[in-house]
Amino acid sequence: MLRRFFGLSAVVIMILSLLAHAALVPLAEKALTRVAARLPAEDVEIRIVSFPAWELLQGRIDRMNFRARGVQLKEIALDELHGEFHGIEVSWWQLWYQNQLDYALEVPGEVTCILSERNLQDYLSQRLNVPLEELQVTIYGEQVELTAMWSVAGQRLPLLLRGRLELVPPDTVKLLPERIQVGNFAPGPEIQKRLLGNTDFQLPLESLPFELEFYKLEGEQGKIKLHGRVFKE
Repeated sequence: MLRRFFGLSAVVIMILSLLAHAALVPLAEKALTRVAARLPAEDVEIRIVSFPAWELLQGRIDRMNFRARGVQLKEIALDELHGEFHGIEVSWWQLWYQNQLDYALEVPGEVTCILSERNLQDYLSQRLNVPLEELQVTIYGEQVELTAMWSVAGQRLPLLLRGRLELVPPDTVKLLPERIQVGNFAPGPEIQKRLLGNTDFQLPLESLPFELEFYKLEGEQGKIKLHGRVFKE
């Protein structure tokens, strides 16, 4: 009889847990997505995991994953922004009624920003100090190659700029030149200074709904990844 009682209790608890998961998880994801919609992105997706699900009523989330595509941070665009957070404490009152995200993390959250060749090309086309045509950017690993046509004294000359990207924590990416060539010649210091004056960039992280610090730059074919952490206790 006692065994039957405990068996029935286990079934009831399991059913209640499944019902709580089916009801509370979508509700929590909807609330978090509504706040994340303030991010200047084309698309934002949030998924959470919490077990047992009724911990959500206390503002406890075991794990949250988010992914945003087409993120525009002022003058620079990101192909993608995604991250993972563990052990999150959230104030549902502020989230639902004040549309503000007040949270604490047990461990730092991991966030990755992805910049494509097109992102970097569009950014540099606005930042370079000289008018260039047919600008193209190629990324291979941490190396970047920029080619363009530059009109000098009525002549259109091919420009080649090759260098290495380096992260300066917490939020600045520097382009360290390794080769600069205009036509068949290496330009002098003054021209190089004009070309490279605005190639470094600081990511405007104040546009994000969390405080992010980058610690690693990773290059791949056609894109770079900036890995960062979110600290909040």
